[in-house]
Amino acid sequence: MSNDPIRQAENYEVSLRLGVNGQLSEDQIRTRVLSFSRAAAEQAGLVSAVRQILCSAGIVPMMFAYYYSFSRELAKLTRRETSTELQQIEMMSLVTKWSMRGLDRPVLLAIAADIYNIPAAAPDATRQDESGRHE
Repeated sequence: MSNDPIRQAENYEVSLRLGVNGQLSEDQIRTRVLSFSRAAAEQAGLVSAVRQILCSAGIVPMMFAYYYSFSRELAKLTRRETSTELQQIEMMSLVTKWSMRGLDRPVLLAIAADIYNIPAAAPDATRQDESGRHE
């Protein structure tokens, strides 16, 4: 698969014209290709930004895919309409999940803060009492 968003959009348009998703009108094809092009360009920009953080942190390229997965989860989180506090709590949960899988916690926090503008939650925001409820 090509990492070039222009090439991806061209391939997508060809598949639509061949009828892979059923017969579509010219307007439907144009609309879908435009939407796909925007999403592919946005994704390429995010991957590039994550790659810059990873390279500057000295992360080995073999681990990049895992950090990209974390980044996609953050992108999904930021698309939802929730409060900043809830986003911070959920982001910290994702950071904990991925750091338990062996990723570098400061790098994960840098991705969240620098790319998605989600600062780390205050320590007491994610603290739980003994029953497991948030205080």
